[in-house]
Order: sequence, then C-alpha cells, then structure tokens
Amino acid sequence: MDQSPLPVARALIAALAAWAPSLPGQGPVYRERWGFLHLEHRRAELRQELLAADAVAVASVAARLAGPDGGVPFAPVASALADRRGVPADDAFLLRAMLSVYVLPEVADPEGANEVCRRTNVSVFLPFAMPVPEDVAFDLLVLDAGGEPIWSVRFGEGATLEDLRMARLVVPVPADELEDGAYRLRLSAWFGHAGPGPGQPVLEWPFHVRRGYQARCEAAFAAVQERGAALPDEPRAFLTGLAAEVRRAYAGEAFDVASDAVADLERLELALRNVAADRHVLAGMTGDVPVLLPSQAARGLAAVLRLPDGLAPGAGRDRPLVVFAAATPAYDLSVRRPTAPASRGPRWTAHELAGFGGEPGWDVAFLESPGEVRNYIGELQAALGVLRSLYGTGPGRVLLVADGEAASLAGFHAPRLVPELAGLVLVGSGGLSATVLDALGALRVRLQPVVGHRGSDGLERSLAYVAAQVAADKWHGDVARLSPREVPWPMAVPLLRPELEAFAAQLFAR
Repeated sequence: MDQSPLPVARALIAALAAWAPSLPGQGPVYRERWGFLHLEHRRAELRQELLAADAVAVASVAARLAGPDGGVPFAPVASALADRRGVPADDAFLLRAMLSVYVLPEVADPEGANEVCRRTNVSVFLPFAMPVPEDVAFDLLVLDAGGEPIWSVRFGEGATLEDLRMARLVVPVPADELEDGAYRLRLSAWFGHAGPGPGQPVLEWPFHVRRGYQARCEAAFAAVQERGAALPDEPRAFLTGLAAEVRRAYAGEAFDVASDAVADLERLELALRNVAADRHVLAGMTGDVPVLLPSQAARGLAAVLRLPDGLAPGAGRDRPLVVFAAATPAYDLSVRRPTAPASRGPRWTAHELAGFGGEPGWDVAFLESPGEVRNYIGELQAALGVLRSLYGTGPGRVLLVADGEAASLAGFHAPRLVPELAGLVLVGSGGLSATVLDALGALRVRLQPVVGHRGSDGLERSLAYVAAQVAADKWHGDVARLSPREVPWPMAVPLLRPELEAFAAQLFAR
C-alpha cells in the first residue's frame, strides 16, 4: 500500500465523509495548516524560555522577531532560540527547527475497520525550502507514558529537499504491537555523524493507541446527528463544538497545541450521555473544554471554557469573568497570513495561560481570533452574553483582553462593548479616538503597544492624548499603559500575564 500522506489522509477523510461532508481534502491548504502548527510549536518553545528571562533579554527577542524573516518564517524564531541557548544560529539549527511531521492518524485503532487507521504513519516534511545536506538522515524514537524508549528506526538517508517538501519520507509505527495509551514520538536529524547536540532542536509530538476508537467515533457522530437537531441553540452549539474536535482528529486535520484526541472523544461521549439524561450538556466537565458558542453565522464562534468544579450553569455567582480574544495567525508583522489556519483557535491562548484565574477565583474563557468569522464584533458581543449567562456572572464583572486584530476591532467598536465590561485591555493594536476616550465613563482601560506592530501606533496616540489631557487637568477617566516592558508580538499576552493578573485583581477588588 502506498504510505505517502496523501492516500492516508484521503482515506481518513473519506471515512468521515458521511458525518462531515464539507471537510476539505489534503492539498496546499492542508499542508500549510500543518506547517503553521510547527511554527507555533517553536514559538511556544521560545515563549517558555523567556518566562525566566529578564526585561533586557525579552526586549532583545522582541526586536529580533519584529525584523524581516527573508521569506522563511522560522528564521527569526530559530535565531532567537539559538541565542537563548548559546549555540550558533547556523543552517543546521534552522533546518532542525523547521523539520515537521504529519501524524496520521493521531489515534491509531488496531481494531479499526479502516486499514489506514490501524497504525500511526509519521511523514517528515519541510514547510519552507532551504538547502538540505547530502548526508542527512533521521532517527525516530517512540516513548511510552513514562518516557521510556520502546521503538526506534533510522530512515531517510540521503533525502533531498524535494523528498522533504513533498513529504515522501513515511515511517509506519506498529501501533498494533502497542498497548492502549498515550505515547510520544521524537524526531531528530543527523548530518553526517553529527546528531543534535545540547540546545539543538528536536521535534516531539504525542500520539495515541486506542482500540475501538473508530467505532466509538462513528457511534458518537451518529448520536450527535440524531440528538443535536432537537436541542436549543446554546446546548446544540456546545455539542457541535465538542463533536468538531473529534471530527478533526478522526479526519487527520492538524491539531492545536498538541493532540488531545482521546479526551476530546470522552468529553463528547459524556455530553451525549448528559443530553440523553436531560442534564446540561456540559454537566460534570471541568478544566478547559472546547466548544462552539451560538452564533448568527452557521459556523459558530470557537471558545475554550475554563470550567471550575461544581459549576451549576446559569446560577448567580459572585465571581468575575475574564475573556481573552486572540490575534489572527501571522507569519510576521507584515500583511502575510497563512491561508490555513485563517483564525487562531482558542486552545492556544488557553494553553499559554494555563492556570490563569484559578487561585483568585476568576472565571475564564478564551475565544478564537478574527479570520474565519464574519462580523466578529457582533459575535464577540453575543459571546459575552452567552458566557455571562453560563457562568452566572453579575453585572459589571467582565474584563476583556483582546490581542492584535481582535484588539483593533474592540478599539474601533469600543462604544458597543462599554455596557458589557468593567475593564478592557488592548494589546498590540486598537487605538481609541479622542471622542471614544472622552466617552469611556467608568470603564478602566489598559493599552499595550508591542514592538514593531504597526497597529501599536494608534495605542501610542491614545496614550499621548490621555497624557496631554492629564497635563491640562481635563482628564477624569482610567486609561493607562499596561506595562513599560517591551514584549515580542507573537507571545505578548502570555508574557504579560503578571501585569494582566495585577490589573484584574485591582479591577475586581471589593
């Protein structure tokens, strides 16, 4: 059987066609989504390494990431990673940082009726072209849940750039020999006799083996189709969002952050049991739960709800709510955007802000970025109403933190949002006009320009206007810069977490 990723993905998609007829086949857009996932992955590595860095180091990275990438979006991130790790930012480092894989399927089912679902196929590819050494080879290592190596193979000796760009190097992992559970694959590149030394990039991704997964998915899809249509808008949207996460994994679409496919299926099955028992569709769920929010558009607005233990949906509670709206995916600070993903999924922001809101007792929700959703500001307004109702949030207890394009829209339409909010934070973009600033009333606003971001010019003008009004003793509002720090644009919000938590604590203090 041809083990290239094209037939594998096509077979997976064909198996889902009865339940997801609109799902796109594999092609340039499909490949771009996987490539952008790997770029996000390297940015996440850099963000993690900056958490303990001082302000000077963070500002240095911010300047580096604001510069041109020469047509290779991985280059600035790789350069910053190499600098942080004290190793040369040479072509070998960049190539290792760019190496990517398809993991198809991310849940192997050795008992599945579909043959291509019975083992995990790992396909190596390069999202962008660059020189490849003639003596390249790859090591693939499979680790169990305890981190112990259980299977390995060397392959791809002498692979060419065309081999990597077309994902011709495919390794089937014998999932039928593995017990059910979670595993990790680790890919490392060798150039001649040189493997990745200290500080050099390697690639790790999770995958799963779960017997009966295919049959469980298909039963769940049928139950969603049968029961979902009879539900009111809100629970139907929640159920549809839970099902969409399972469909994505079943069809071999790129995930957000890392594969959570088994837990996604378990959440969907719990939701279906809740519906059958006339309970709230989210009853019994805690932690970060990906859903769709009811929308005027057919697609809905993707969200991650951080659900506390014992939440009784709709019950009045004296807990404030913090809502994060993400920035649109981008390769750099120009107008370059990936075709896919068109919007940044909320699982990324939820992952970057893991634990936010727990100890202070704030409810937290994360929304996808602008991009795929039309009339984003209208959907945002509707989302705030749904979230307040779900969490039982009292009036005047909502803080909105918007990044990038979401901040631009929130700033432009601020008068529409003022009645919903106690506080507003705009990061990277979204300046407020003098007329809007003068009409904010009691709304407390924090603005955060970001290095190199053209949208920050408006924020700087807003801050200058406020400073001039203060100097003239004409200012009565509460608008200020969030932080004096300079932070990199792709990871500004998570790096500003201390300042965001301090502002929220001040805002919600009783």
